[in-house]
Parts: sequence; structure tokens; C-alpha cells
Amino acid sequence: MKKNILKKLKVSLFPPIIWLLMYLTGKTTKFTVIGEDNYNKIKGPVIFVFWHNRIFLSVFYYRYVLKRKNICVLASPSRDGEILTRILSKLGFSLARGSSRHYSKNALTTMIESFEKGFDGAIVPDGPQGPKCKVKEGVIRIARKTGLPLIPVAYNTSRKKVLSTWDSFLLPLPFSRAVLIYGEPLKVSDDMTDEIYRTLLEENLQKITKQTDEFFSTR
Repeated sequence: MKKNILKKLKVSLFPPIIWLLMYLTGKTTKFTVIGEDNYNKIKGPVIFVFWHNRIFLSVFYYRYVLKRKNICVLASPSRDGEILTRILSKLGFSLARGSSRHYSKNALTTMIESFEKGFDGAIVPDGPQGPKCKVKEGVIRIARKTGLPLIPVAYNTSRKKVLSTWDSFLLPLPFSRAVLIYGEPLKVSDDMTDEIYRTLLEENLQKITKQTDEFFSTR
């Protein structure tokens, strides 16, 4: 009974606290953006993909720097997914509940309907519980079903704390410098298998993540 109460309190209290931390951290962060034309040159909706441990400033940048909120995010139906859902709802984003491995028919329908309205999409391909930095097949299937290009995104910051979680979550600290990289768009076509595209997306995400990780070490 006590355990259930604590879990409910976590779901109720964590979202506004995390949102406030995200907002204050993001507002005091100086961004360097690389490859933004990979996104800007595309006419119409795209699906952003980023690792679970790089959620924090990815959603902040879209909402408060680009000043956009027309995006539908695939969020896990788990309790942790409920926390994320409440945070993203506070940002004004639309949500589809499902995982990057087992998305439901309703989640796919919700995403397709939002894309038809001109919304972008966002999927965490190694969520909700890993393996870390390994792309699951769901994102490729959604991309194939919708025909939308995938845009890999990664960031790192000069000041941060890496948490002891399954994904080694990167928590940016206030008054940091940040580098955010948009990778080359990846469009799924009929002449290549899901596994080939899954591997290609994973390699692209790992490549730009490595670039962000090395960015401040060379400065």
C-alpha cells in the first residue's frame, strides 16, 4: 500500500519538477547547432530520433528555441512513460502511447493522424528500457508505414552529470555550453530491408553522438 502511494506521488510530483529543471537549464544554456539544414531543407513533417539518454535538451530545443510544439511523441505506456507523457504534455506536445519495439495500433493511428495535420514526430528508438543505444525495429516500421524521413539528433553539454541509470542518462547542468547535431535524413524505401535500415539508423545515431561527445574535449 505504502509502495503504491509512493509510486503515485512520483508520477504526480516528478513531472513539474523535471519540467522546471529542464526549462531553467535550457534557458541558461548556450547552443551551438550543427546540421540544422538537414531538417530545414525538408518540406513537410519529419520523425526525429534520439537516444533515451539525450531526451532532456532535445525536446527543450524544439519547444523553446525553435518555438514549435506541433509534434507527436511516441511515449511508453509504463509508469516512467506516464511521467514523460506529463512532462511533454506540459510542453504542449501530442502523445502516442507505445514503445519503440511494440507500438499499438492506436499509437500508430494517432501518429499518422498528427502527421496528416503537418506535425513532426519523435521516437526514442532504444526506449523505454534499452538496450542502451540500440535501435529497435518499431521506428523503422513506423517510418516505412508513414513514408516520413528519419532525422537523427544528438547533443552534449560542457557541464553535466551522468546518472547511474540503464541508459547513463546525461543530465545537463545550468549555465552550460551545448552542441546539438542533426544528422543526415534517412528515408526508408522498398528496395532495402528493415534490418538494413535499422543498422544504418543506429550507425548514424552513434556517429553523431560520438561527435557531440568529442566536441568539448577538443576545445
